Amino acid sequence: MAESENQFRTLWAEAKNYFTLNVDYAKFTLAEKLTVFLTAASVCAVAFVLIAIMMFFVSMALVRWIAEATGMVGAYFIMTGFYIILLALVIILRKPLIINPISKFVTKLFFK
Repeated sequence: MAESENQFRTLWAEAKNYFTLNVDYAKFTLAEKLTVFLTAASVCAVAFVLIAIMMFFVSMALVRWIAEATGMVGAYFIMTGFYIILLALVIILRKPLIINPISKFVTKLFFK
C-alpha cells in the first residue's frame, strides 16, 4: 500500500512538473511571438513616418515643377487629384495590399 501511495505521489509530482513546464513554454513562446509582432509593428510605423515625410518633399518638388506649366493653384489641384486617385486605389485594393499580408503574417507568427 505504501508503495502505491509513493507511486501516486511521484506521478502527481511529475504531472505538476509537466504542467509547470508547459505553462513556462507557453509563456516563452508568447513572449517571443509578441516580440516579433511588436518589432514588425514598430518597423512599419517608422517606415510609414519616413515614407510620409519623403512623399511630402517629393510632392512639394513636383508641385513646383508642375507649377511652371500650370501655375501654383493648378499644380496643387493636380497633386490633390493624384492623391485622391491613390487613396481610391488603396481602398479598392485593400484586401490584397493590406489585409491579406497582415493576416498571413499574424497567422504564420502564431500558428507555426
